[in-house]
Amino acid sequence: MLAFGITAFVFGLGNHAAQAADQMIDLAQGGAEITESGTYEITGTLNDGSLIVNVDKDLDDGDVILILNNVEITSSTSAAINIMDAKNVEIQTLAGTENTFTQGEAVVVDDEGNPSAALF
Repeated sequence: MLAFGITAFVFGLGNHAAQAADQMIDLAQGGAEITESGTYEITGTLNDGSLIVNVDKDLDDGDVILILNNVEITSSTSAAINIMDAKNVEIQTLAGTENTFTQGEAVVVDDEGNPSAALF
């Protein structure tokens, strides 16, 4: 949805059963950068920050699986979830959860216009 220069995505009511996560990331502790393949359950609210996936696919050819569990991320300067590098990233939602990503209008982009979405 686009309103007044703000882009927001709401992922709701996923039908995925809980999958064993290698790691838990609580965004209430601040932004996070994922640098290794694996399965990550993401929870919490992050105001004005990003979840970054930056796995060097030349060194790590595994998949990154993000399991969203009632996540709310707002970023005024970048994508709420920014997938910079990885061989493959899969995003899942847990059943009965609502996950919201919002990108403000003061987004910083590179020469190619990246990131240009709340989920990039």
